[in-house]
Amino acid sequence: MVGWGGTTRRLAGAMAGVVLVMSACRGAGPSTTPGASPASTTPSQSETTLPSAGASAAATASGPGVPEGSFAILPGRQPSHSFADFECTGQIGANDPVAIVQLHSDIPNGGPLVLRDYADVAHPRTVCTFGTVGPVQLIDARHVVIGYDTAYAVVEIPELRYQWFELPVTPGWGSQFIAVSSGLDQIAWRSVDPQGTSSDYIHIATSAGDQIVATLRDTNEGRCSSPDDSRYGDYSSAGSHLYVMNQPLASQTSFLVFEGQSKVLSILPPAGDWPEGANPAMAVWSPTSETLLYRLGDDVWKWTAGADPAVFLPGVRWFYPTISADGAYLAYAVVRADALHDVYVVDLLHDGTPKLIGGGRHNYPVFVNATQLWLMAEALDTGCADSNQLTPKIYNVISGQEAGSIIDWTRFAWPATSSNW
Repeated sequence: MVGWGGTTRRLAGAMAGVVLVMSACRGAGPSTTPGASPASTTPSQSETTLPSAGASAAATASGPGVPEGSFAILPGRQPSHSFADFECTGQIGANDPVAIVQLHSDIPNGGPLVLRDYADVAHPRTVCTFGTVGPVQLIDARHVVIGYDTAYAVVEIPELRYQWFELPVTPGWGSQFIAVSSGLDQIAWRSVDPQGTSSDYIHIATSAGDQIVATLRDTNEGRCSSPDDSRYGDYSSAGSHLYVMNQPLASQTSFLVFEGQSKVLSILPPAGDWPEGANPAMAVWSPTSETLLYRLGDDVWKWTAGADPAVFLPGVRWFYPTISADGAYLAYAVVRADALHDVYVVDLLHDGTPKLIGGGRHNYPVFVNATQLWLMAEALDTGCADSNQLTPKIYNVISGQEAGSIIDWTRFAWPATSSNW
């Protein structure tokens, strides 16, 4: 049993690390989601309510544009051959819990990608609808990052004010976006195998300039996704710390934490690479403190600014950890003996004991606000060997009740956090 204050043993030996994960075969275009949405979902009834009528009907008057003197950190302009076509209506409070989700639809390519406001949990509102240029980061309730090739924009919503920036073009596999800080004063990115160096360079750009803060080994010429793939990196809610998860191959995974441009935690693969399953993976920030949880081997570790790492959940090999918007609850998935998954919830403010929810067979949990956990119910498909059926659900961590969801997939949430979304 362990809560936020509980630790059981210290990290042995000197460990060094850094971050980033390729979630699909290498190629053009960045992505911050770990692969495509599940191919098989069944229709669902409610999230709790359907979207407000006409919520995405029209863009605000300002419309998409390029302000003078756009993002000065890595300045750029909107590409002439792109158009950031999404619309917003209504208002969003600066502290409102929000999530970017795909709503259920019977059309072949799925329903619209929308931003939902959960200030009124019983009656969430669809405030923005995204078009062909999708989000790559949700910074907070009022800012989202969109991307097109090497050009990106920090977009203030719902006003739709754009600040464009562009990653430098680097030889090799190109430039990879990681994250923009909550203060909008840092951009983390990486150059992948520049000039065939068998290395990845991690960059942090500020108004003072762009700086390479780590050089990481990357001997892989390209690979497809792994179950361990998660976010490349993420800033803490205060924006003062950044983690990077660099995973060219699981055996070469590096995990780093930076304060500003200074490295404060480094977990690097040993000389002979990580043994199978021993690598770091699946990190998630607390939304309310500078506390980071991550998997290392078969344990979950906790790192807090100014303290040494320590084991937080011994013997837990988790996937898709997520923390509620108020920092009170942690949820994660583990693999069952039948290759399906169970989801556990931990009350971080009280006994800290992991509790199985829903009778088992759930996966992909992510909190969309302080009380509602979106996840997929799993069932073996008896008509097709080695496959399963996925049904979207909403689980209330207070009441313990589970219901069908109109959300087919959750992409991002704020201030709730996730290792993947």
